[in-house]
Amino acid sequence: MAAIVAILGIVVTPVTEAGKALVVTIKRQASYLLCYRSNVDDLNNEVENLLRTRNDVQRKVDADRRNGQVITNDVQKWLKKVENVKEDANRFNDQVKESISCFNLRSRYCLGKEAKKKMDDVCRLQTEVKSINASYPPPPPTIESLPARGFMPLESTEFSMNRVMDALKDGSINMIGVYGMGGVGKTTLMKQVAKKVKSEELFHEVIMVTLTQKLELKTIQGEIAEKLGLKLDVESQDVRAMKLSERLTHELKSKKILLIFDNLWERLELDDVGIPLEWNDKGCKIAFTTRSVEICNDMDSQEKVPVNVLSKADAWNLFKEKAGDAIDSFELNVVAKEVVKECGGLPLAIITLGMALQDKDKKVWDDALLQLQRSNPTNIEGMDQKVFSSLEMSYNYLESKEAQVCFLFCCLFPEGYSVSENEMMKYGIGEGLFKDVNTLEEVSCRVHMLFDKLKASCLLLEGDRSNSVKMHDVVRDVAVSIASRAEHGFLVKAKVGLKEWPEIKNVQKCKRISLADNEICRLPNQIECPRLLTLLLDSNHFLKEIPNGFFQGMNSLKVLDLCDMDISMLPPSLECLKNLRMLWLDRCPRLKDVTLIGRLKKLEILCLQKTGICELKEKMGELENLKLLDLMETNSLEMIAPNVISRMTRLEELRMGNSFGKWEVMGNGDARQASLAEMASLSRLTVLYIHVENVECLAQDIPGPWKNLKEFCICVGRDYTDGKAERSIKIKNSPCPNAKWVEELFNRTYELELMHCEGLDNLMQSHELGFNSLEILHIEKCGEMEHVISLEEEPLQNVFEHLNKLSLEELMNLKTIYWANFQPVSSKT
Repeated sequence: MAAIVAILGIVVTPVTEAGKALVVTIKRQASYLLCYRSNVDDLNNEVENLLRTRNDVQRKVDADRRNGQVITNDVQKWLKKVENVKEDANRFNDQVKESISCFNLRSRYCLGKEAKKKMDDVCRLQTEVKSINASYPPPPPTIESLPARGFMPLESTEFSMNRVMDALKDGSINMIGVYGMGGVGKTTLMKQVAKKVKSEELFHEVIMVTLTQKLELKTIQGEIAEKLGLKLDVESQDVRAMKLSERLTHELKSKKILLIFDNLWERLELDDVGIPLEWNDKGCKIAFTTRSVEICNDMDSQEKVPVNVLSKADAWNLFKEKAGDAIDSFELNVVAKEVVKECGGLPLAIITLGMALQDKDKKVWDDALLQLQRSNPTNIEGMDQKVFSSLEMSYNYLESKEAQVCFLFCCLFPEGYSVSENEMMKYGIGEGLFKDVNTLEEVSCRVHMLFDKLKASCLLLEGDRSNSVKMHDVVRDVAVSIASRAEHGFLVKAKVGLKEWPEIKNVQKCKRISLADNEICRLPNQIECPRLLTLLLDSNHFLKEIPNGFFQGMNSLKVLDLCDMDISMLPPSLECLKNLRMLWLDRCPRLKDVTLIGRLKKLEILCLQKTGICELKEKMGELENLKLLDLMETNSLEMIAPNVISRMTRLEELRMGNSFGKWEVMGNGDARQASLAEMASLSRLTVLYIHVENVECLAQDIPGPWKNLKEFCICVGRDYTDGKAERSIKIKNSPCPNAKWVEELFNRTYELELMHCEGLDNLMQSHELGFNSLEILHIEKCGEMEHVISLEEEPLQNVFEHLNKLSLEELMNLKTIYWANFQPVSSKT
């Protein structure tokens, strides 16, 4: 009271009637002041708490949006309300500041009451957000969402589209063939037809399946089933067909379905796929695209619809759409019309060349026209020479040699194959394709950039896998034609049904050979290929043996891919490959001894996933230039000699998930196995996937490159499972870890999983562990846990600030999520 009296500047007189009245006034005014101060302070505190909650919600919304989730209207409205509260609180605080200058206690009292009311609104918002779902998964993609790059309403295609639509409406027609040369726009046309029939409700469902040149019935069945929500988890083709037929028969009871097969190269037996016999009787139809009218006849099509090249007017309009309005200028108009004429009306060529010449000057256009007029491409059945010329021009106008080589390397893979950035990175490092890059991460970024450039130039398409690309089949034909020229030295015969090594003219001049995905069962004893840099023999599943001298004439070889083969040993002539930089042996389950690889001193990339090797002997430690060692899922690996890993001092990526896990405890003088202490030598390591069975390693302070790791998955205990996030730690059947190296990774992990951890009563007991990066937390069957977090000091403000998934299972003694035994220090008024 004395302090309040002093603040008010009032002198208390002796106890008289006037004095008593004065005391009552003082108390009333003091009450007004206390109410005002308390409520205003409380309001500001609650608003700060609400804004922190808002920030957490906004981070989750942003993360969900990046992951393709659909953001709910409720959370958006809530965020808007919070923004309004923030603005209202700012205006209110301005009023409070004004009230300080005029000493009106009743006015302050009113402001205090208003603050109390606003605080109730803030608290309601804090409660409301707990019941709001921020997002939900997007609906499955529909036919309406199919992209149709390069589509424009054109008179040339209107005729074909109308004929297809008329056939779909004709009850007497159930099989429709759409044919035309490669790149003429058949796929684009059928995507538009699919959208149109859905919008006009001619069919309840439209299923479009893209085929490869060699029919893969299991793949076709899988795609149809997936779009019907059916999971075909059996291997037998006949059983899959039966299940698919049963599902389609059930669907036909209430739905009319249009099934579109895109890019058919041979007769497709519908019974083998699982198309029921009553398909046509229910008003359902099948349409397909093909390059040959003969396929239409083979499929007994009642309607055969040709798709022809564009008229001059349509070709010009499409070219203008891609090249820009500059082609109407006096300077470019004449040459642009000649360029369009050379494209021969093929939409793919027009689109590709238009984008390649966009924003280029007159001299570039003149040169493009000259080359188009003079080119003489290799003949390919069904392809016009003009098509090759125009597509090759897009290749020639790529801004960098790296992009050109990257493009050509994509044709080494089978038709329709999705080439991942990771695969191209390994080939690029092996051949040294990319300049001015020093690390695997830098190469990965370069490949990503080149893929983006090639997709933007319409030379590559989005692949079927994450971070991958694939080639349109026409573009691939052009790429093979270019790559086969002497200066490039490619020989590409991937997935063409070879049963033996082919006869190769001028094999001594070959630089790159791809015989991948064939049925070769025998190799020559020796091949003289002194200039050969890259050899792909992967996926020749029948090949059980490589002759001892096979590699003797390949001294220049830098890249060797022997994945998915049935070989049991490596030939002695492998030692001749002194310049080899990339060796890929994934999925060779009978291969057990790889000691010979230790003599390939220039090796930088070594991939041994899912091989049958049992040990890495001391000789492997001589691979001192190795940057990537991949032993993922090599679950037969039981022994790694000491000091093998530590001598690979240039390692940047070490991938050993679901592989060797018997790391010895550091300090054993008679060590027979590798220890985690060897990581201390790997100063360049940025990616680490390992399994640790010996739980004693968690109690040791092991030096290592832990702070440098940008991607890791550490699994401790008996089992190994890959993490969902790129930084994850999973500990099972182990005591609570307390080593500094584990804590270092804890603070940087995105995903943490703890199961059956004895002695773990809470996740952290100090500020040293903040889990500031954690996004996913799963704790299961930790019976002694009472609190997820328990602190004996001041509570943390930012703990779990990025957490968006918390899973707690079978924690029988759990009391609270977050508990702090903290006593605030009292302060004087």
